[in-house]
Amino acid sequence: MTGFAVTFNEKVTRTVRQFSPHLAAKMRPPITPVIRGRPSSKRSIHICGRPRWLFVLLFSAVSCMLWLTSCSLLTVLWALLIALLTTVLHASFRTPNLKARLNTFREEFRAVWRNYSEL
Repeated sequence: MTGFAVTFNEKVTRTVRQFSPHLAAKMRPPITPVIRGRPSSKRSIHICGRPRWLFVLLFSAVSCMLWLTSCSLLTVLWALLIALLTTVLHASFRTPNLKARLNTFREEFRAVWRNYSEL
C-alpha cells in the first residue's frame, strides 16, 4: 500500500503543479526533523500534504455510504445467506464415509474384472 500512496501523491502533485505551482507547494508533506544526521525511522506517508490515514478514513466513509445507498447491502446479505445455506445442505447430505465406499466399490470392480478375464 505504501507504493501506491507514494505514487499517487507524486502523480497528483505533478498534475497540480502544471496548473498551480503555489497549490502544489502547499500539498507537500510537512518537513520532518532530522536528528543527528539521520532521518526518523518512522516516516508517515502523506498524500497531497495530508496524512494517509485521513484519506483511508475518507474513502472508507464514502464507500460505506455508496454501499448503503445503492442497496448492495441487501444483495451481499442475500449472497451470504445463500452461501451459508448451501454449505449446510451440502454438509448434511454428504455421505459420512465416502472413502470407504469408494474402496469397496474398487474392490468389487476388481473382483468382477477378474471373473471376466478368466472367461
